[in-house]
Amino acid sequence: MVTPLLQQEANSLKQDGEKPDEKLGVKATWNVESVEVREQKDNESNPWAGTVKFRITSEMREVDGTPVTQTFDKRFEYLWSTAMNRWIIQYTPPSP
Repeated sequence: MVTPLLQQEANSLKQDGEKPDEKLGVKATWNVESVEVREQKDNESNPWAGTVKFRITSEMREVDGTPVTQTFDKRFEYLWSTAMNRWIIQYTPPSP
């Protein structure tokens, strides 16, 4: 029941992350690598935890027109809130 809702959250993050940054001229492609849900049996207010992992590729051009591509991984940690009946972001670990 909650896994499709976390997948929707991942799709929303992807959509927001891929919005073009006109000022910087950066194009980003967010690929969902995984959506994982874990049960937390002893936590009634947050009975599930979830992780969304992305592989992000950013593309831009140097001043001389040379293309520059960077790829990195990013993950987001979530908790299912029974009070709010939705996923809430717990934290986003820093990228390596």
